[in-house]
Amino acid sequence: MGLAMLCAILGAFIGMLAAYACGKYVGYPFINKYGRFIGITSERWEKAKKNYTDNAEKTLVLGFYIPGIRQISPYFAGISSIPFRKYFLFSLLGTILWTVPFIVAGYYVGDAFNVNPKYVPYLGVVFLVIFVLYVTIKYFKKRKQMSKS
Repeated sequence: MGLAMLCAILGAFIGMLAAYACGKYVGYPFINKYGRFIGITSERWEKAKKNYTDNAEKTLVLGFYIPGIRQISPYFAGISSIPFRKYFLFSLLGTILWTVPFIVAGYYVGDAFNVNPKYVPYLGVVFLVIFVLYVTIKYFKKRKQMSKS
């Protein structure tokens, strides 16, 4: 269990550091160039940046438990120029608080659930289809509302 925990912590943390570096060095030019295509105006960007920087510590620690936030938070931290030392410490804390409970829970509760590994890819496809349907429905609802106004 110790090696699994170490590998999980290192894997998640190194991923967070790599995403921070991408956000810091590539993110802002990318947002400036392509942000308008996905609805990121300079006003929206400044508002989002202020909200993020005001809550960066909480987002880095607790954001691991929120899908989507976990993935975008390090990019946003890099783009928002959160100091590296602050990012490093809070990201490490969040990584440990996220991975350790899952490894421990899996170790002690894992025998209670028998999931045949050959069905896991199908489960991933089901979740992908649900996600695509959700995004499509949301897009058409928004488009319908925009056409009414």
